[in-house]
Amino acid sequence: MNKKGQSAIEYLMTYGWALIVIAIVVGILVFVLSNTSGGATCQSRSQKIILKEYAVDPDTVALGMQNATGSDMTSITYAGAGDFGGTGSTAGTITSGSEFTVTTNNLTGPGAGEFTDGVVTITYSTSLLTNQDVNIVCSGSL
Repeated sequence: MNKKGQSAIEYLMTYGWALIVIAIVVGILVFVLSNTSGGATCQSRSQKIILKEYAVDPDTVALGMQNATGSDMTSITYAGAGDFGGTGSTAGTITSGSEFTVTTNNLTGPGAGEFTDGVVTITYSTSLLTNQDVNIVCSGSL
């Protein structure tokens, strides 16, 4: 009976370690492959205008945003700085809670290669506040 228990433990130890190694290798591969499609990261610290998604390539910058101000937004303009350039505006009123996209109408992308200072400043007004700024900062490589 002692021999059966020892065989079972040896079996579990041998195949257990093999499964752990396989899981680690698969995890590393998934991490590496998921990070090779576009190395740009964008972030915003605003809780009033939420950055939902973004796309940056050498020619364009597109930011998917959500209005979390609690009021309708009007007079929305944006300007690029650093590695981004140009200006633009979003037409119409953006109701509270709805999503909108800031696209590259006249905003230039960073060009191919590394970039560390891509900034998009969104200026908006609501019924209570005027000319509020939100900065979205992007960096990475293309």
